[in-house]
Amino acid sequence: HEALAESCNVFFYDTGRQLGIDRLGAYANLFGLGVKTGVEIGESEGTMSSREEYQENHGVTWTDGLTIQAAIGQLDDAFTPLQLATYCATIANDGVRLKTHLLDHITDYNRQNVVSEYEPEVMADTGISQSTLDVVKSGMREVVLSGTGATKFGDYGIALGAKTGTAEVPGHSDNVTFIAFAPYDDPEIAVAVVLQYGASGTYCQEVAKDILDAYFYGKTVNDKGELVFPDEEEDQDNADSGESSVSSDSAAASAQTESSEPASSESTSSQPEDSALNSQTENGTSSQESEPSSETSVSSDLDTLTTAYSQSVEQPDVWKDDDSSGG
Repeated sequence: HEALAESCNVFFYDTGRQLGIDRLGAYANLFGLGVKTGVEIGESEGTMSSREEYQENHGVTWTDGLTIQAAIGQLDDAFTPLQLATYCATIANDGVRLKTHLLDHITDYNRQNVVSEYEPEVMADTGISQSTLDVVKSGMREVVLSGTGATKFGDYGIALGAKTGTAEVPGHSDNVTFIAFAPYDDPEIAVAVVLQYGASGTYCQEVAKDILDAYFYGKTVNDKGELVFPDEEEDQDNADSGESSVSSDSAAASAQTESSEPASSESTSSQPEDSALNSQTENGTSSQESEPSSETSVSSDLDTLTTAYSQSVEQPDVWKDDDSSGG
């Protein structure tokens, strides 16, 4: 829990070393890292560092030192924001990865009749035990309660699990990432934010918070380009039109206080493109609603970079508790 909450590189160095690059890579693929998501538009496959890839690109024989760098999302690791959202959503869905898609349904020209509708498609079950997944998710909860995401999300109105990430880029500010799923006990949405040369994870968390505010509380952009909650926008409209405002003793509480319950509809069964951002180059960084299915599932749309993904991958033989994202 502490290693996840505080993003302890040393812990994940050793976890990656014990797993070895072959098993580490196999599990990364199971969770959607370094493989195409299957989304309906063109996409990058990304890169999960491996013996073969490194020999081909660098002419260097693999060593344990390279494994520990790959374990924390450095080396040649290069994942798209959509892949990171998929990774997060698969954890939220208890190890089940669903096929990525953009459309919920298609209607006729008049939008009266549904012509076709997306059906959730389970593409792979990672086979990770529930007890192991519960440990990982609990650690992600600690990230926002006491760890690297606590300042921004410690008192957020919706419980969530999250993980921060940093990829060093020689000659530039760090690339920073943030993934999250919410609500924690009954996930509906998975979010991945990647800021190339973002320098500080705080900026990633600000973007993620705006996305979550929009999903759960209806936060939007007014005609002045300002991010506002619905009550704030209504008050501003009244002020602009010269109408008397509501007295202070009867004014509505802020959207986050009023909306203790999620404003969204029931859970849906889809989850998590952008070009891959590689941690070592200027091209990269490391690190829907349909009928509910029987699986806990995560809803998404293109704006939040979340859709469901899955691809059949042969499962490795051995599992050890690990969060290989590190960073």
